[in-house]
Amino acid sequence: MDKIGTLLCALAALLAGGCRGRHATGAQPSLRVEVIEAATDTVPNRMSFVSSVESNFDALIEPRVNGYLVNKYFSSGMPVRKGQLLFAIDPNLLSTTLLSAEASLESARAQEVSARNNYERAVPLARIDAISQTQLDQYTAEYVAAQAAVRSAEQQVRNARLQVGYTRIYAPIDGIIASSNAHTGDYVGVGTQFSVLTTISNIDTVAVDVAIPMAQYLRMRGRARRSMKTTVCSRTSPSRWPTAWSIPRRGGTAIRRKTYRVRWEPSCWWSNSPIRTIRSNPDSSPA
Repeated sequence: MDKIGTLLCALAALLAGGCRGRHATGAQPSLRVEVIEAATDTVPNRMSFVSSVESNFDALIEPRVNGYLVNKYFSSGMPVRKGQLLFAIDPNLLSTTLLSAEASLESARAQEVSARNNYERAVPLARIDAISQTQLDQYTAEYVAAQAAVRSAEQQVRNARLQVGYTRIYAPIDGIIASSNAHTGDYVGVGTQFSVLTTISNIDTVAVDVAIPMAQYLRMRGRARRSMKTTVCSRTSPSRWPTAWSIPRRGGTAIRRKTYRVRWEPSCWWSNSPIRTIRSNPDSSPA
């Protein structure tokens, strides 16, 4: 009996030790939970539209004289400055006209000298009645006509010089120059197929036409009334241009320096005019 009691006590001790071991190994550490405080903030409403940038002013480069194109001094699509040389037309024919006008001027001046001398000789003779009054009037008329002929010849010379100067065509404004269909050797000028050589687009102020569905426009207009301003952004603008325009709730003028005009046009058949026009002024001061 003593042996059986001893075995039972040993078995009970082993069972108690196994339970304590299982409870010790099964314990898990407490979890750490991160807590963030909630806050309210505005979420920008971004929309994308496909459009193109257009210049508000395009200058047509038209030759004032006819002639053969000698050279072009620009690259298509590149910026040009006001007064930069763009085209050169062969001036030989017009230079001949200038030489002829100068020769006519010299002849008119020589005739004026002869008429003046005859008039100056006739005046004292008429005082002593050596010649008749009719002859004096004739000399006077010849002198006055010779003076008028000189003035006319001088005007012809000035006009011929202007024509020669028109053979060199300069940029009238700053901007981006378009390509030209005229090439060296082509006959250009008024009445030819090259009456317009190219176009220069001024980029100080440009326009972007955005066609917005009516429902979407009305939603935007409602948000703009509730908020202080709406921001219009462009992803495709070059880095040297601004990419955002601030539109005040009151009025329709963008108040940021060097901004552009953005025209908003709803895509509906009954609207023929822009609903909102945002005009930019490069010289305006930022708010």
